[in-house]
Amino acid sequence: MKRDGRLHQLEVVWRYLKTGECTEQILQQCVPNERTQDFSVLSIIIPVDLMLLADIDSEVANFIVRRPLEGTILFREVVHEILTIKGLVPDNADTSQLAVSLRIGAATLPNLRWACGQEARYSGLVKVTGVVLGVTATATYTKSTKYTCPNEDCEGHHSNQYVRIHVPGASEMETVGRKFRCCVCCSGLKELKSQRSLSDKLLAEVIPVDDLEIMDAQTATGHRNQTVAVVIRDDLCSTVQLGQQYVIIGTQKVNFHGDSVTKMFEVTDKNRDCTFQQLPLSMKRLFSSWSGTAFVFPYLIAFRFADQVCPANCFFKLKLQLLISLVLTSEVPAMHVLAVCTETQLAQRLMDYASRLMTRTTTHTSLHVLGVKATASLYPWAPYFLQAGSLVLSSGGVCKVGDLRAMKKSPRLELQTALTESKVQVALESRYTGGLPHMLSLPLSCQVWALLSNHPATTSSGNTLATSVGTASFSYGAAATVSDVSPALLDAFNLVCHCDVSFSSSTDVTEDLASHILLSSLTSHEEPTTYLRPQCSSLAAPGPHERIPFEEFKQYIQVARAQRSVMTVEAEWLLTSYLIATRHARAHTTMTTQGTAVPLNAWNTLQALSHGVCRLALRTAVLEADALLAVMLYEEALTARHGVSALNVFPEPHIPADTADCYITTQLVPEMRKFHSRLLSFCGKSGGRPASEE
Repeated sequence: MKRDGRLHQLEVVWRYLKTGECTEQILQQCVPNERTQDFSVLSIIIPVDLMLLADIDSEVANFIVRRPLEGTILFREVVHEILTIKGLVPDNADTSQLAVSLRIGAATLPNLRWACGQEARYSGLVKVTGVVLGVTATATYTKSTKYTCPNEDCEGHHSNQYVRIHVPGASEMETVGRKFRCCVCCSGLKELKSQRSLSDKLLAEVIPVDDLEIMDAQTATGHRNQTVAVVIRDDLCSTVQLGQQYVIIGTQKVNFHGDSVTKMFEVTDKNRDCTFQQLPLSMKRLFSSWSGTAFVFPYLIAFRFADQVCPANCFFKLKLQLLISLVLTSEVPAMHVLAVCTETQLAQRLMDYASRLMTRTTTHTSLHVLGVKATASLYPWAPYFLQAGSLVLSSGGVCKVGDLRAMKKSPRLELQTALTESKVQVALESRYTGGLPHMLSLPLSCQVWALLSNHPATTSSGNTLATSVGTASFSYGAAATVSDVSPALLDAFNLVCHCDVSFSSSTDVTEDLASHILLSSLTSHEEPTTYLRPQCSSLAAPGPHERIPFEEFKQYIQVARAQRSVMTVEAEWLLTSYLIATRHARAHTTMTTQGTAVPLNAWNTLQALSHGVCRLALRTAVLEADALLAVMLYEEALTARHGVSALNVFPEPHIPADTADCYITTQLVPEMRKFHSRLLSFCGKSGGRPASEE
């Protein structure tokens, strides 16, 4: 590089630091070290906006992307000049005493896959969007140290020119070693260990998001996918979490060990990955027609959901509960759903279809880890390695665990603990900690869906045993043998949905499914709404009866998840009053114990249902109508398990597909008003007003 070209680059960096608040941020990081006599190394973090830098000079911005180490040197020289002018560093401070880290945005950086296709010596900045599959224990490394010449007559004995600072991609031996010599007298340099500065580092295994669907499709094989080894240092170590998705920026390094070649990725910055979608046109038409009527819009959405895989009127409540679970985020309690049904294959298809609406979904099998597994690390500097399981990899998404009867006892207990305590725990043995064993906990930030077969068990003599889920029998079909499923595991789920209670027999499900498949095949070449036209004149408004494509449903779910809902006073009062009343109504007393059939997570479930209904309706405030629908859904689940209470809530009857829209738009609101009156009386408040229809 010519001298005038380098001066131009320094001038561009100077102009960039003068724009915005870059200079102020640098000065704030240097205030604690002002006029320090034993000044050794000063660490400075500089955020770099490549778009803004490219507006000043595009060639310099491209130079920093292609040669990040030389670009860091440019910033270091300019920062040293600024700090010298401001008097924030000693007069004898050298540029080698500044540890400058550039935090560069990922908008205009090339992808890691492109970089891997280039020559092995490419050392420019690249980005990779991936999920953390595993991390090592945090270890220490030498961030900086100082060497001096042992010859007192040499100028290297008194200067600071032999300060060594770790650069991205360098190993420990390249920072600290015994073969460094003075450039003046060629004497072997001596390290001043009192000037050594240590920092944290860890290694994470990251899988690109493009490979997540492949990984979920190949879960039955039990094989681990190829991951990217990512080295993370300093303050970024504390922000790394198992199962989270990040946009990672850094440089790749190729190591040659004989005939083997290994690639590692050194991180310089990372950001959370986030996207936003707009409401599709079909949803806008449906929303504009029915958003002003309470309960109707979420019901219509649930009725049209997944009509490609099961009849529109089949498993309706399960569809509604799955949609509610999909729109919940970490700000509100999670809602874990357990479907109890005879047609488990149809319910499994429905869950598979619904999980595709999320960007993160994992199907757990017996070949994989459920929570987190601690193993011996393959890297000598780390005592252990944490491998993320299905619950952790589904962070922010859905984890499907399948039929509970197929799980062994140990995974069941692990699942029960995770659902009950809302966290995933892993035991670190003393051989990993070097001292006493302890437990490491990670938050459970996914929705868990499971199945439970409703087929009655058969004895050795061939007789059929029909027992009920829970402690009370009921006469409308939710019979399942639970000798191998503990009530505590059932209570750990927020909702136990009995999908067969709306059918007089399993023949109804079979007939609806056969009719649905036949009509779908006959009308595949026609308009997709020809066999779903409702027999109700009230649906003359455009949009309510049309089928919604899968991609538009996916956009709608993303928009609903982006809503931030707040509980109103009226809704909170209704939920609190119902919870107190139902605990008293379902209390049971024995000779030695006194308790209630209502699970301990009832309050979290009611909150999750209310927020989910509110977000499905694309509102930001949880109204009393949302809480009312949440109470009805929860009371139906309790009735199916423990029998009818004073509220007299029964499952809705089987509704033919051609009249379902008419029922939702004309009969649902009056029935909900009647239920609201019964609920107010049940809670001890007479003369209550009807639920709000806003």
